[in-house]
Amino acid sequence: MAKLAEKLIILDDIGSGLLARVHQLMSFNHDTLFPAELEKYRKAIIKKFPDLNDVYMKKVAGDVVFAKKATEVTAAVVDYYRTFLDVVQFKDEAWKALIEVSQQIVAFDFDLNVDLLTYYLNLLTRYLNLHLLVNRVKDRKLMLGAYARAYNITSGNTEPNFHQIAAFLEKYEKEDLKTLAEDFTQISRRIGDTLMSFAKPIRNWIEVKTLVDKRVFNVVTEPKHMCIPFGENNHLEVMHVVRMKQWVVSGFLICPGELARDGAIDLLFDCLKDSIILPIYRDVNFNIHEEYEKLFGWYKTKTFKLSKQKKRLRTFIDWEQMQFTHQQLRIYLRVEMDSLLHFFNEFSGCIAPKLQMVFGAVHLARDELLWYFRHSEFMHKGKKTTTAY
Repeated sequence: MAKLAEKLIILDDIGSGLLARVHQLMSFNHDTLFPAELEKYRKAIIKKFPDLNDVYMKKVAGDVVFAKKATEVTAAVVDYYRTFLDVVQFKDEAWKALIEVSQQIVAFDFDLNVDLLTYYLNLLTRYLNLHLLVNRVKDRKLMLGAYARAYNITSGNTEPNFHQIAAFLEKYEKEDLKTLAEDFTQISRRIGDTLMSFAKPIRNWIEVKTLVDKRVFNVVTEPKHMCIPFGENNHLEVMHVVRMKQWVVSGFLICPGELARDGAIDLLFDCLKDSIILPIYRDVNFNIHEEYEKLFGWYKTKTFKLSKQKKRLRTFIDWEQMQFTHQQLRIYLRVEMDSLLHFFNEFSGCIAPKLQMVFGAVHLARDELLWYFRHSEFMHKGKKTTTAY
């Protein structure tokens, strides 16, 4: 168990680093490597990728000029190339770890093994996000093909890992989510079991009124509990509820067959009505509603099809209500955190027993701030909305 957890943590850390490196490639400027006289050569690399036959490429206009720049191209693109090589290697190792954990763990339970569950689903979302981010890197075929061609010119051999990288790009280029859904068929049942276990905590905290009624962040309501830990399970759930929603949305996207379970569609829609944007990395996001509309259009089996959910998605999601709900949550958090700040300034000795409460409030506030800025582009699109604070 300890070795599995350690493997998941290490791979998640590597995946985080790779997301940063791939994100940096999105701003890579290749203009200096391909001046005007290499325009036809550039187009030939993209057109023939990954089959950059030496005989064919030598006939393309600009091959002599490119050959003279081969050393420069190799030096300029080597880090770019190694990033993609690391992505392919990470993909293989992460997949093995996900399979191993799915087979060896009897069941994931938020109440019993919250850390292992978190490591597992974090790695799953890293795996998904890395594939999505790679497909947003422009001119990736050009740069990888240019490196492979330059390597061949300078060394006389084919770069040993090129075909492995090319196969990865070709497999996930056109329909990355559909291909991932096919890959995850092997462990979709375990993922489905895990996602369905979030139904209760998500529905417990889906309304701001519940937070108010249960006085989750109120210290003084019960004087006898002021100086002792109390309600920590609630605070732990609140800490993770936003991530649970993201796990549910991401998980069903790559395991659509699990939506045939009783209550799965309702759970998904409970999560979809909370957000339009799903974060990939930093400023890179994607519209999760559009992705599910596509999924509902193509996914079907002999006994189950999702096309009926397409109309429901368009009518069920109310942007005005979504914005209002989040506005109310921000107001609530501001009031409660202000009260907590004043209380702990007066009674600093109570911070330790109430640390889980503090973490829950800070996590929820951070997630709400991120939600606000990710959805800012939708705030004033043609409709009058309530003032957002």
